[in-house]
Amino acid sequence: MSGTRGKIRAQWHGYGVTGYNGRRGRFGSWVGHDLSVRWQNPYTFEGTEIAAGILNVFDAEPSINPEIPEYPDDSLDSIRGRTFFVTLKQVW
Repeated sequence: MSGTRGKIRAQWHGYGVTGYNGRRGRFGSWVGHDLSVRWQNPYTFEGTEIAAGILNVFDAEPSINPEIPEYPDDSLDSIRGRTFFVTLKQVW
């Protein structure tokens, strides 16, 4: 889901992973949400983009194998928990 107003765009991403086979066996399902806001050409600086947001908004725990719960799946971003970010991109 996304919305735009002028040079600012907000995006909400929801995604789900069903149960799956990984390196350490069968892992359970996982659902995550990300939120980002992008500002194109702020203050008339052409070629500039500022982005900020949150990965794993609801701090969902990583998917686990019920048979070996001490080894969560570290291939998903959820292993880092809720993560804030800010980026600046400049193109000349």
